[in-house]
Amino acid sequence: MTSVVLVTCHVVRLTCGIGTTIWIGRQLGNAGFGTLSSIMASIGLIMALCDFGLPSAHVVMASRHHKNPQLCTQAAILIMTALGCLGAIAIWVLSYWFTQSITYHDVAPYTLVFTLPLILQAGQLYFSGLHAKGLSAQAAVIGTSIVAISSIVRISAAIYGSTPGQQLMLMAAEMLIGACLGWGMIGSVMMARIRIKRLWCISRKLIQQAFKTALQGQAETFFLKVELILLGAFGLVAVAGDYAAAMKLFEIAVQLSIYLLVPLTPRLTRLIQNHEPSASQAFMAQSLGMLGIIGWILTIGMIVIGPLATSLLYGHSFSQSVNAIIPLALALIPMILFQYNSRVALVMGGTKENILALIGIGLMKSALLVAIFTLMNNVALIAVVFCLGAWALWFISAYGNEKCRDLALYQGGGVWKWMFSSHARQRVIQWLNASRRTGDILPN
Repeated sequence: MTSVVLVTCHVVRLTCGIGTTIWIGRQLGNAGFGTLSSIMASIGLIMALCDFGLPSAHVVMASRHHKNPQLCTQAAILIMTALGCLGAIAIWVLSYWFTQSITYHDVAPYTLVFTLPLILQAGQLYFSGLHAKGLSAQAAVIGTSIVAISSIVRISAAIYGSTPGQQLMLMAAEMLIGACLGWGMIGSVMMARIRIKRLWCISRKLIQQAFKTALQGQAETFFLKVELILLGAFGLVAVAGDYAAAMKLFEIAVQLSIYLLVPLTPRLTRLIQNHEPSASQAFMAQSLGMLGIIGWILTIGMIVIGPLATSLLYGHSFSQSVNAIIPLALALIPMILFQYNSRVALVMGGTKENILALIGIGLMKSALLVAIFTLMNNVALIAVVFCLGAWALWFISAYGNEKCRDLALYQGGGVWKWMFSSHARQRVIQWLNASRRTGDILPN
């Protein structure tokens, strides 16, 4: 039952995201949508830094200390609140910088509303606490309900002619509702007796646990959003709107494939912990083959359907978005494989190499894009730069990770050979039949 609820919530969230983006894009046009997207990319980067992966770390720590999870919650609340206050200061600085820009001058005051969700971001720990207790379905239903209500309100506002600033306020309100709800449920934890010595010990362990995933998540956010941030910095909001519309289709395709990755990590972890190298290698080969097939299906579908769908859904003001679809479609397979490689690295080691690759390639993309923006503002060229960066990122994650040599073995020839072999169709049919019979997306 839990799996059905999680799948349903995932579909609802995806549908709400698509519908909201299309309605707002059509109402604001490429310039207004670009303004909104570039501002949210900058704010999203600040929020990722202030989040620091603590909700995920809280799930792990609260599960380990299930007899006394309140201590973990107290420590996480203090750390997240402190980071949120620093993030609020960063938002004030960002808002001041926007007021100096002709492009963002009218929108700048609205960015200040994100200071409240940042200061109260510790409310997210209520939802991570539900995951730690095994109540993931309940957390998903609450979160999805907030997203659905917010989508209805934002679409209604778009229908009646909202501005980018008003849409920013509605997005901040969505975050604030979740934060306030969380605080209402966990606020009483801070009323309990605080033991400074034990709290300090738990805080250090929380930060150590969060550090494993936080840097990778933040580096990945930087890699994915650097184009929109730079377009906003150069004031190219119309180009940012065209690129954001095409990028939304790419993100949806990646999310569809990432959902397949959800059961992979725990199963691979169990095989490695049980010291079953042959079984883990076979499972890795199978999962890479499945991801490869799905990646090719999504890539071909995006190339064939993407341009027409973007043109019809977003309208004539986003005509340049069509030119970015094919380069972004060609970046799907390496990005999907990188998502898998990064999860394997978290289990087997080698996360450091992936983080350095994300930051290094992200900075190289930034330098190249700055040079491009001074000469031209071609959306297709920006997408080509992203595509090249995605392939370089995959190459390093597969071949530059010495702790995961099996990745290079299967992706260097195995996964491609598997996909194009004469047995590929038969294997896919067997996989689909077994999945339908067992209800398991990756049956043994």
